Amino acid sequence: REGSPSGSIIHFVNQIADSVHKVYPHIKLQTLAYAYSEVPPKNLKPAENVMIRLCHYNYCSAHPLHACENHKPYLDRLTAWKKIAKNITIWDYYTDFAQYLMPFPNFETLKHDVKYYADQGVIGLFAQGNNVPDNGGGEFSELRAWVFSQLMWNPNRDGQKLIDEFITHVYGTSAPYIQEYVQMLHEQVESKDAYFSIWSEPTDVNYLNVSTIQKADSLFDLAIQASQKDTALQSRVELAYLPVLYTKLFFYTIGGTAYLSKKDLPASLARFDQIIEKHRIKAIGDIPETYGNLQAFRKKVVSAGHFISG
Repeated sequence: REGSPSGSIIHFVNQIADSVHKVYPHIKLQTLAYAYSEVPPKNLKPAENVMIRLCHYNYCSAHPLHACENHKPYLDRLTAWKKIAKNITIWDYYTDFAQYLMPFPNFETLKHDVKYYADQGVIGLFAQGNNVPDNGGGEFSELRAWVFSQLMWNPNRDGQKLIDEFITHVYGTSAPYIQEYVQMLHEQVESKDAYFSIWSEPTDVNYLNVSTIQKADSLFDLAIQASQKDTALQSRVELAYLPVLYTKLFFYTIGGTAYLSKKDLPASLARFDQIIEKHRIKAIGDIPETYGNLQAFRKKVVSAGHFISG
């Protein structure tokens, strides 16, 4: 009748909200519009003390909300929810859940989406990343967390300036090389045809080609050299380099010896192990194949077959 599973959810939640309101009139309840329930009901409206948390699940991560046709179905649903719900918050996703350690150049969404939501009258945002201490940090997770914290206080701030500020102060003498690395990745996904999602694998994307990884290696060599007089800085640079190293090892497991030769494998794997242990990283993804499965990944690297190309 309501054209969406959200109908039965809102019907149910409204009854609870009515009971709660009689005893606690100041309390608001929140329910998800998530995946199967993202489409709003045709006739029902959430009660005034019900907040909708709309989830921006598995759309394009390369481009911001206002600049990509892939987001249109979601934005249409946001508009529809705004017509029937008094209060809307958002649950959005800003990491690669399949591959926490893979380079993930989604900073255009980071820079622009918070202000877009604020301009749409959204009253709250949960920006889910992967900076979980018990699991170690994912790719630039601290950078994302810091920039989001600044933009949530004031969505009118310049997102690019915040990113630059973080890189400058966190990476110090190594900052120019980190900045160039970040810019290089993002230039490759500027095209409107570029696409990657929050479940992308290294083999799914267009920006992890051999030449890019080789250039990244060179930039991080310079960044490491520039940090040699500061052990704390060097540790931060090594963590930023981990996704590049992980990419080389990943492609090696499927025959990508152009990324990493058999001769260079032992040193690269030892460096990977050292960074993982030093930063207490326990998870490399949020799917059965990767979550908490570092030993399985290492085994795949060590036992990779010998591929012959003609």
